[in-house]
Amino acid sequence: MFTDKENIPVAETQKSISTNISSQLSNIELSTKQTTVDLTELVNRSRNNNDNLNKLLNSLVHNNNITKPDLVQIFDEYKINPRDIVDPIVSELQAVHLDSKSTRLLEAILDRLSVEKDTYTWQDEMRAMLSQLTDDHDTTNAISSLESKYNVLEAKYKALESKHTQLCSLYSTKFVALQQLQKQYETLLHQTKQLEPQLDMVTNIETLHNLKLSSISVPKIKKRIVSTPPTLDILK
Repeated sequence: MFTDKENIPVAETQKSISTNISSQLSNIELSTKQTTVDLTELVNRSRNNNDNLNKLLNSLVHNNNITKPDLVQIFDEYKINPRDIVDPIVSELQAVHLDSKSTRLLEAILDRLSVEKDTYTWQDEMRAMLSQLTDDHDTTNAISSLESKYNVLEAKYKALESKHTQLCSLYSTKFVALQQLQKQYETLLHQTKQLEPQLDMVTNIETLHNLKLSSISVPKIKKRIVSTPPTLDILK
């Protein structure tokens, strides 16, 4: 039996359409199976990465010596780009002509992929949080360093304060001794002033004594002359 327009056998046309539909269904089935495998792999990888990330975060929490560059390097090692998995799947599915049922299936798959993708968007937020935590950690280290320097300066200040107290005590002792010496000096000065008249009297006596001595002549012995006996002349 032939069609009126193109003289193509109806049986062959129906067979061709059936073959085309079967081929598309096979492609959809294969794509769906592959998508399911890829989606399962994505879910498993997501779950494993979440577990690894939780372990990583727990180790970071207990590590106080880690720096910001270390965090960035570690986090980059665990960074996953979901588009590397999703884009090939979407491209393959979109290349196939789908009916309404397959379209709904594809939408469900894409929704699931969108959810999986959203689970990775928090990585950027986590990176920002880790960066903030690192900055806070650096600030804490800076504060600890300043506190340590402050404690050293405080110890030096206390040592200087103790030395200053000792010097003040020593100064007070020396000042009291100086006051006592000053009093002794004033006492001696007063005593000296009281002795001045007596010293003047002694000086006068000594002067008078010297005058008396100078007025007294000492007898002189003349030289002996031959056959003349020695004589004494006393001069008054």
